Amino acid sequence: LVEEFYTINLGVKKGLSGFRILSMDESRFTLLKTKEFGKIYGDSKNQSLSYAIQGRACVLFDLLNKICISGVFSSIGTDERKQAKQLLDYCEKKTT
Repeated sequence: LVEEFYTINLGVKKGLSGFRILSMDESRFTLLKTKEFGKIYGDSKNQSLSYAIQGRACVLFDLLNKICISGVFSSIGTDERKQAKQLLDYCEKKTT
């Protein structure tokens, strides 16, 4: 869907010197406390020793065209740089 947007849409806005202007946002999300989610995402404890099942979501946006290009979900222990590397392929694709 995103590739089609860039290839057949004549109204695509291009940024500086034809480059897209992209941004990335990372957030934590809380899930239900289940064994399955605990195995996939891990848990996060606070100072009172209670815990929550949390993961990380990282989303790549095209700012000028106001669309989400891609996103990844990862465990809470995943480094944001690793998520950025996963999204790098979407930054390098040609849009013309």
